[in-house]
Amino acid sequence: MVGRKFSSALTLLAILAAGCSGQSSPAQWLGLDSKSTTTDKGVFYSSVEGLTVRNAPSSSASIVGQLALHQKVHRSKVADGYAEIKAADGSVGGWVVNAKLIWKLPTTGTSNADTSETTEDTSTPVPDSDSSPPAVEVPEQPARKSGGGASVFDPY
Repeated sequence: MVGRKFSSALTLLAILAAGCSGQSSPAQWLGLDSKSTTTDKGVFYSSVEGLTVRNAPSSSASIVGQLALHQKVHRSKVADGYAEIKAADGSVGGWVVNAKLIWKLPTTGTSNADTSETTEDTSTPVPDSDSSPPAVEVPEQPARKSGGGASVFDPY
């Protein structure tokens, strides 16, 4: 019992000592402080076509523009699930849903080789409308066992 109290007291002391640095609160350490605004500068890209840009970090804020798919932006702040951005071309600035930004563009799966060559058609073939569907064999159901009572371990 004494060991448990000592362990709890030691843990509380460590948390309080770490909090004395004044850099952040325990709620911020645990990711519970949703009102905090952090500076997170960097280059990001819109992950959706027509990403809505608003004048404040709120879904009820006025719309000031839209971003094209994979449009490059500079993110300066993150608050309440929104990111403050400025388009790299200077066309629009404001707040967008942070989850709809990506930090790198997706790869297209092509190499640096000449892409003008004809590629093979990989689409799924469409069956003829005159052909009938293939026959499907239905497995037989096992016979039910008789006698004894019902059991949760007996599926029959």
